[in-house]
Amino acid sequence: MKEMLKKYKWFLFFLFSYIIIVPIINGYLKVLEKCFNTSLNSIDINLLNLFSVIFRNGIIFTTWMVINLIIMLVIKNIKITRKNAKIEVEGINLKKKDGTFGTADWGNKEEIEEYLSIGKRDGIILR
Repeated sequence: MKEMLKKYKWFLFFLFSYIIIVPIINGYLKVLEKCFNTSLNSIDINLLNLFSVIFRNGIIFTTWMVINLIIMLVIKNIKITRKNAKIEVEGINLKKKDGTFGTADWGNKEEIEEYLSIGKRDGIILR
């Protein structure tokens, strides 16, 4: 079953997008016709003529194709981003000793005296 879905995934994508998006586009055209009192050739869609709508109105076909292209590009972008995110983390040792998070550490008394010149200048050392 999984193999069959993989084989026909593009066909199923276009079928489901057609069934969902075409009535939405047609409804939007009807709203635009009412708002601007013009004719955009919207069609009364029912189950029998759903698959012939695309051949009768070029606006619906063009809009449907552009929306599908945008959806496919977004999906491709998400896949590439997820793949690159995995590549960036591979091989990185997130350990303190190799400097991944920097090499700063708490100083001991000798280091503090060396760097801050204790006793040679006025000031306060916080521990």
